[in-house]
Order: sequence, then structure tokens, then C-alpha cells
Amino acid sequence: MQFEAPNEGYHGKDDWNLNYSESHGVSASELHEKLSHLLIKQQENQIMELESELHQVHSNLDQKEAELQALKNCVKHLTELSLSTVSGMIKSRILTHALIDLPFVI
Repeated sequence: MQFEAPNEGYHGKDDWNLNYSESHGVSASELHEKLSHLLIKQQENQIMELESELHQVHSNLDQKEAELQALKNCVKHLTELSLSTVSGMIKSRILTHALIDLPFVI
């Protein structure tokens, strides 16, 4: 960041800094340094906020992945249960038909 001095009575950067410092209490170089520190601090705070948001997003993603895995497990168990029930029904029907087809023995 560069400050431009007014043309009147300007004899160089050092003179302007001295005049500015005398009239405002802070030299341009001090102001530049303070602004630089302020910008760095703001960026550090923004980085911390973004890291916090990223951590939250990762946490939410982990939770959603766990929910998805639980649903997959549920579907798998229901499918296995359905298949075993259907298989049991088929076996029962085969057995019933076989018994019906047997001759009656006394």
C-alpha cells in the first residue's frame, strides 16, 4: 500500500512521513505495518473459521456414511429374510405336493 503526498511542500517520502506523523500521530510506515498485521490477523481468523466449517462438514459426512451403511445392512438382512422365507415356502409346497402324490398306505 503506498500513500501519495500532496504536491505542495513535498520534498520526498521521508519529509511527507515526518509531516504526516507530526500532524496525525502515526507515520505511513507504521500505519502500513499496522494494516498488514490487521490483514494477517483477519486472514488467520478466516482460516480458523473455514477449518471449523470443514471439520463440521467432515463430521456430517461421516454421519451420513454411517446412516447409509446402516440402511444397506437393513436392506441386506431384509433381502436375506425374504429369500429364506420364499425358499422355505417353496420347500413347504414341494413337500406338500409330494405328500399329496403319495399313495395312501394303511
